[in-house]
Amino acid sequence: MNTKHTKGEHHAVNYGGYVTMQSTPNYDDNPINLLNEEECQQAEENGKLYAAAPFMISTIMFCYLELQKKTRNDCTFAIQTDGIRAQLRNAISEATGIDAQQVQEDFENEALKSS
Repeated sequence: MNTKHTKGEHHAVNYGGYVTMQSTPNYDDNPINLLNEEECQQAEENGKLYAAAPFMISTIMFCYLELQKKTRNDCTFAIQTDGIRAQLRNAISEATGIDAQQVQEDFENEALKSS
């Protein structure tokens, strides 16, 4: 997929009371604000990406929960989707700051309640 935003990983960094977004290549040596058009050519595309983040994480959470529900009664499906579920779980963990194991337990409990 060809993207127009600055390639990640992106980091939120607090500089004296304001937060900037930086990418890994610039994170240590030459920090630039990924949302500032004077510093970054892709600032507008980066802004669109960050604006879409709440929708993306809610979609990931929905998909993870639905997969967790289905795997409760289908061991073959559980094995087939193990890698996908791990990626979704890790994305949720990264976005929320909640430990991946805790994310898994929380969603398994939610799947159990919804089944």
